[in-house]
Amino acid sequence: MSEIHEVAPFDLTKKKKKKRVNLADVNENSNVPDKVSEVGEEGRSEDCHSQEPLNPSGQNKPTAQDYLYEELLDRIYGVVGIKSKTAMRLSVPEVLRQGTKKTVLVNFLDFCKTMHRSPEHLQGYLEAELASNSAVDGKNQLVINGRFQVKHIESILRRYAGEYVLCYGCKSPNTVLSKENRLMFVQCEECGSSRTVAPIKRGFEAPIRRVKNAR
Repeated sequence: MSEIHEVAPFDLTKKKKKKRVNLADVNENSNVPDKVSEVGEEGRSEDCHSQEPLNPSGQNKPTAQDYLYEELLDRIYGVVGIKSKTAMRLSVPEVLRQGTKKTVLVNFLDFCKTMHRSPEHLQGYLEAELASNSAVDGKNQLVINGRFQVKHIESILRRYAGEYVLCYGCKSPNTVLSKENRLMFVQCEECGSSRTVAPIKRGFEAPIRRVKNAR
């Protein structure tokens, strides 16, 4: 008995051949997105050029380094609510030496005019703080007995301004010093407030005994 071998069924349908891709068609089709991309880039570039510059004048905004010290100080006063025109600015004391035992405050009268106080009152305060005597010469310069540094005199002048000149309410130097019923008042011309101030008192001074030279 012969063996029967299974044979695969014969497919009478034709096999589909793979189509060959035409390189020319591919190149033509590939050029389309390139053109579109080029148009898109040109559109974006035109949009970029069409935009107006942020600063048409071409000038950069000023930085903190472009301002002067006085301008920055005025802006600070404006932020905190203090008018720059009412702010008092004390100049640096001009101090000279007269001999070996005397100090001369050259711009003494300028401080009196800036703070609107009498030379006698400011002179008395300096004498009390320095524990020394002084006199005003013919050039309106204050000659103080003793040797003192500029920073020492400057700190005393600032304390005087804070105690007898500036208003505690609005910090204005536009004040008037008056005396009533043995009390001294600082009256503010800006806000109308007033306060009492202590009189100037000299510190303890040891008595100096001068011995005359015997003939």
